[in-house]
Amino acid sequence: MRPFFGALERGGFLAAPDVEVIFVGMEPCDQTPAGVLYRLADANSSIFSLWGEGILRTQAPVIALLDVRCPPAPGWLDAVRARLPLAAPAMFGPVQYACRVEAPDIVGYLVEYAQFAPPLPSNLAETPGLNLILMRKAALDPRTLRQDGFVKTRLLAALKADGDATPVANNDAVVCYEKRYRFKAYCMHRFRHARCYAADRPMPLGALSRTIAVLSTPALPALRTWRIFQNARRSPFLLRASVTYLHRIVAAETAWALGELAGYLTGAGRAGRPLT
Repeated sequence: MRPFFGALERGGFLAAPDVEVIFVGMEPCDQTPAGVLYRLADANSSIFSLWGEGILRTQAPVIALLDVRCPPAPGWLDAVRARLPLAAPAMFGPVQYACRVEAPDIVGYLVEYAQFAPPLPSNLAETPGLNLILMRKAALDPRTLRQDGFVKTRLLAALKADGDATPVANNDAVVCYEKRYRFKAYCMHRFRHARCYAADRPMPLGALSRTIAVLSTPALPALRTWRIFQNARRSPFLLRASVTYLHRIVAAETAWALGELAGYLTGAGRAGRPLT
């Protein structure tokens, strides 16, 4: 937690009178810096429920969702302030890799966030969940914020249903990816994440959409791996890492495909509870 709190202090979050910092975690914290409201959550909480609890505790008109393992880079707060009030219900920024070049840390970044490496592509159609800034109305929408917490997939579906603009990009609001995983644990994380995603994914045509989704899951590892390489091509460093750890990328994406299949067939089950 200390590196994250240090990033907040250096970034001016803790000294700003108009910024409210609410940290919801699953481990006791005896040395919370002044200016941080800490809330201890249940040990089995998911990332969705942690974000949901934080949203419910704030009164701010604009809410930012961050991850303790991805602290904001210098200038993040100024970059967000410069774009307020938001022209759309939501905004997001890049995710910069900041770990050692070592599997599975780099694999987690390649699989989930290489597409968000700065500068963001102009044709980007995805939104990162750990560098997301929302207008309060969008964050509290009951279609998005439910008993199990806040889920980005539901937010995007609600915005699309309302005909609202998709979240807009802010290239200057960067967070630094510092997540660590053991590879076996990472594959299980991908399985659980995919199962939750499939359970919450909108199905416009009902049973037909679900059938198509189920039948397409065998192709997902190849399709998703190809997309990772396309995203990594923008950086020689990321492209080299993609080639080096191709076998781990395929394994992680196979875990994702199996998770999607389980989600379509049986729902989320208890997959969301340990998801972080």
